[in-house]
Order: sequence, then structure tokens, then C-alpha cells
Amino acid sequence: MSIGMADKIAIFQLNDRVAPRFDQCPELVMATIDDAGAVQEKKVLSIVTLKPQEVVNLLNRLQVKAVICGGVKEQGQKDLERYNIRLVDNVIGNVDHVLALYIQGKLKSGNTEAFEG
Repeated sequence: MSIGMADKIAIFQLNDRVAPRFDQCPELVMATIDDAGAVQEKKVLSIVTLKPQEVVNLLNRLQVKAVICGGVKEQGQKDLERYNIRLVDNVIGNVDHVLALYIQGKLKSGNTEAFEG
């Protein structure tokens, strides 16, 4: 995995942890990462009123390169794939810890390394 200049990563969040479900999540954390692996910007977006397809469309408009979440249904996976958005799913853990692992290139789907405490 290589992170390019100003890559945007979306982490589906519930109570400062990676949300267990893509389609039942109230918010996401949008992080912009520079070439050096530093977080240039990090903000929380409310998606509580959006349907899963609307969320995927939003991610595409925002030019998100990767999505990190707990679980996502098959249709969600296909929708992300259609927009060439990388999916890292089956992840558990604190959002900041998971983001750090992603930046270090250590986060993979189903990676139990993201779990802490």
C-alpha cells in the first residue's frame, strides 16, 4: 500500500471506535494524509440521515481513496469497488490507533492488530 499526496481516508466511527457496520453508522472520520504520512486534516462528518448508496456517492465526490470499517454488506463492497475505493473491513479498534496502523502500512482486512484493550 502506498499513500499518495493528500490521500483521503474514511473511517466509519461509533464512540471513537471503528463502527461494526458500514450501513448502521452515525458518522465517519475523514483524514487527509500527506506523502510523509502526516495527517494534514481530520474531521468528523455526520452520515446519520444518509442511505448506504448515498454514503458511497459522498465518498466518491470527496475523492476518498480508502474506507476502513467493521463490516459491509456485499452491495456496499461492490459500490466501493465501482469507484475504486479500497476497502479495509473486519477492523476493530480505536479510530486514532487504526488510522496510525493504516498510515504505517500495517492495517489489513481482518487484522486483529488493530484491537487494543
